[in-house]
Amino acid sequence: MKKTKGLLLVILMTIFLTNLFGQDCVSCVENTTGVGKYANAMGRNNVATGYYSSAMGRYNQATGNASMALGFTNLSIGEYSTTIGSYLKSVGNNSFVIGSGLENMPLTNNIANSIMFGGVSNLPTLIVTGSSGMGTTGMIGIGNTGFPLYKLHLRADDGEAAAVFIQPFNWSRGDYASLALGNQLHGISANERYGLFFKTQSFYNFNEGYLKYGMGAREGSVLLCADSEGTAVWTRLELPAPSPWLTSGTSDIYFSAGKVGIGTINTYGYELAVLGKILADEVMIKHPVDWGDYVFKPDYNLMPLNELSLFIKKNQHLPNVPSEKEVMVNGYGLAEMNEILLKKVEELTLYILEQQKVLETQQAELNVIKDQLKKK
Repeated sequence: MKKTKGLLLVILMTIFLTNLFGQDCVSCVENTTGVGKYANAMGRNNVATGYYSSAMGRYNQATGNASMALGFTNLSIGEYSTTIGSYLKSVGNNSFVIGSGLENMPLTNNIANSIMFGGVSNLPTLIVTGSSGMGTTGMIGIGNTGFPLYKLHLRADDGEAAAVFIQPFNWSRGDYASLALGNQLHGISANERYGLFFKTQSFYNFNEGYLKYGMGAREGSVLLCADSEGTAVWTRLELPAPSPWLTSGTSDIYFSAGKVGIGTINTYGYELAVLGKILADEVMIKHPVDWGDYVFKPDYNLMPLNELSLFIKKNQHLPNVPSEKEVMVNGYGLAEMNEILLKKVEELTLYILEQQKVLETQQAELNVIKDQLKKK
């Protein structure tokens, strides 16, 4: 602690003596320069170019007049601006930045006459703006507010709850957590014994809202309601019809009743109808009505090739396969068409096997003839 105080005293004395005796600059250690009139640069790789500017530590730059950059890799551009910490940047005049930014994204204060605090981020955790003059005060921004819009402005980060926690010292003992509005006689208080209660010297007004007891109010429950003029009236709760969309677990959703149409109100009797294209990695057909393996059973009646040829010439499509006209009118089912195509592939396999038998028989007969010719 004594060493820290001594070092701080040396720094302050150096700045004081420099300004007192009118030197152009004070420059200490390698690659450290004080170029501006009455500028101070101490440490390593620091540059002070603004008049009356100071850069201390390492890799700091103080370019604004009367600016100060203390710490590591800081840049003070605005006049009378100050950076204290690491990876900081002060641009606005009279701006102040304390904390640490990121190596490639410095914590930057562009707001004149303001103080910014932050840690290990390019965004500040706290901003205090300047006032508008004598007898006035500035505004405070907490979190991801940018320039605060109110006297106290709180804004959460993306995905974070914007919450304020007012915690008494001993909740279980009955200590109060309170929020006063206007004066101490108006506000909200809570403690462990009595729960939450409101206090006011005047009227409780509700602007077009409802007041109900509990989260499970049922249809027909009596509620206290306020009209557009703030007059309280009693009314009965009419709950909306329950949604047919239900959830299971944390992410699954399903429809409990009726049919679903996407892009169309006509489902043609199907459970799901989509007017448009569907993109999917895979479509699973569960429990098809039939499958084509019965073609390989011994009792299957395979159409002879000559009959098949006559059928194709007459109908211009394969047997048991929907014609082009039928498909254009009625469409086709994936499960049914897959079964038909499999059946035709298996029939084709049987035809090939039959032709193989014929070829083998002909080859055997040809071999016999060849042997007879060789003996002559």
